[in-house]
Amino acid sequence: PCGAALLADEASGDCAPERPAAEGEDVAEMRFLQERYALSSARATSRSSRTCTGGLAPGRHLIQLPKIQRQFQLIVPPELAEKPNGVPLVMSFHGLGESPWYNDLFVGFSDLVTRYGWLGVLPYGWYTNETNGHDNWYACCSSLCNSTECCEKAQFLSTPGEQCRWTFEEDYWSATVNSFSTLEDVVKGIVEWAEEHTCVDSDKIFGMGWSLGGYSMNHMACRDWSPFKAVAPMGFDTPMMEPGCSNSKPFSYAGFCSTNDDAHSCSPERVAKSAEFWSKRLNCVGKGPEGGPVSYNRSATSYCTEWSTCDDGNFVEYCITVGIDHTPSGQQRPDSTTILRPASDLEWPEYIFQKFSLLVGESILHWGHPDQEDLLLKKSVFPPPKRHDHAYMRRFQ
Repeated sequence: PCGAALLADEASGDCAPERPAAEGEDVAEMRFLQERYALSSARATSRSSRTCTGGLAPGRHLIQLPKIQRQFQLIVPPELAEKPNGVPLVMSFHGLGESPWYNDLFVGFSDLVTRYGWLGVLPYGWYTNETNGHDNWYACCSSLCNSTECCEKAQFLSTPGEQCRWTFEEDYWSATVNSFSTLEDVVKGIVEWAEEHTCVDSDKIFGMGWSLGGYSMNHMACRDWSPFKAVAPMGFDTPMMEPGCSNSKPFSYAGFCSTNDDAHSCSPERVAKSAEFWSKRLNCVGKGPEGGPVSYNRSATSYCTEWSTCDDGNFVEYCITVGIDHTPSGQQRPDSTTILRPASDLEWPEYIFQKFSLLVGESILHWGHPDQEDLLLKKSVFPPPKRHDHAYMRRFQ
């Protein structure tokens, strides 16, 4: 009866297995707790995947926006950290000549949103001639790939002339833009779609980007209507933001750069200037002398500088990895072109999600565990009972 109610979504109260009576008390209690835990986990997964994503099952989905002729990949985790106000959403913007497939593998994006239980969005840029904005799954893939598998595994960057990029209302690359579908349009379109079709918490939308996608985050931070609670540009920064930077609402900023960026798209001095700009705009105070920022070594090869208290509970921070080239710190390129680095490098994407987590309250998968029931089950027998819930998250299953 419990299983039938679960599948039909008819269960309105607790649907727990009956306690076995014939076994020893310890074994019976252990099995009862295990079954109830497994059932409650399955019910939570089933309900969130059905009601919070407009019927879209867990997995990867291509969402097209006909009005602006653009598209994005939506990552739906097996289970969502859904609260009464909804679930957080993170957008990740790829770099020049990359694709959502490349970006996903490059920064480990799907794995991160799955672990946190958040919705994930991987938008597609488009070619300079603006011909592929509403194409198919494999838009932005390199012409050097001769199979869909090559594209999905991101085996090549796109060659010059076919590179996917972002266009802006004030374009970085040229003085004139004839596009009707700029980065601003894409972000607005994604947010409108998510608010209509999912249970996104509109106060917990975050943006991160790599290289030109990082510039996109700096650009969006300056828009007064920006939907982002926090932005995290990696590998691209502007020394003074933009002359028309109009955003004055509270948000958080975390910038990331290296000392040896051979693409010359950022430098420690530039990211520091951007962070200082935002620290003043957001009335930030650090724990240093006279309210200044504090710098601390994250490891032998990475350090961060932070203003820990800003308007409305926000923060401003930037992190530098010493010696790395134009590659996100702690990551490897999926096309096997990475120059190997010391293991001490700060993993930028994972750290970004950790920073985002400061702004979501309890909207994190498995928040509050272990609870008393978990601990009771753990201590009910020896050796401790094996757990098989959330097998996709368990390293040794």
